[in-house]
Amino acid sequence: MGLLDLLIGRDDLGTCDPHWVRTPAGHFWRLADVRPDEIGLARLSGVYVIWHGGVQPRWLRAGRAQNLALVLTEARNDAALRAYEDRGGLWVAWSAVRPEFQDGVVSHLIRTLDPLLPDPRASAAPEPIPVLVPGGRARPLDP
Repeated sequence: MGLLDLLIGRDDLGTCDPHWVRTPAGHFWRLADVRPDEIGLARLSGVYVIWHGGVQPRWLRAGRAQNLALVLTEARNDAALRAYEDRGGLWVAWSAVRPEFQDGVVSHLIRTLDPLLPDPRASAAPEPIPVLVPGGRARPLDP
């Protein structure tokens, strides 16, 4: 068992479980309901995924941030993302992946999910570190 296994868990298939954060009720967060300062995201480093629900859900963005509060606040105000709100709502999940693994995790997410609105700060170039996507599958899920 390697260091990454100990840090974020690993299933029998060799894919790490980043333990995506959910609401206290066990659901994924609606982006519009995320109040970063109220839920402790200020200065929290990690990776995130945004998708829209509905009849044909799609992954919209995957990225990393040194401060998830800032990035998710930017996302809430992003007109390109907000354009998908009426397609089943915008949903977000994040995980406090250690900084030295974030590039690899994001690379895997971008390669696996093929988001429609890539984060310009993110790249699929680094060696990917396989993780489970929110809900444990590559197709976006209904929250």
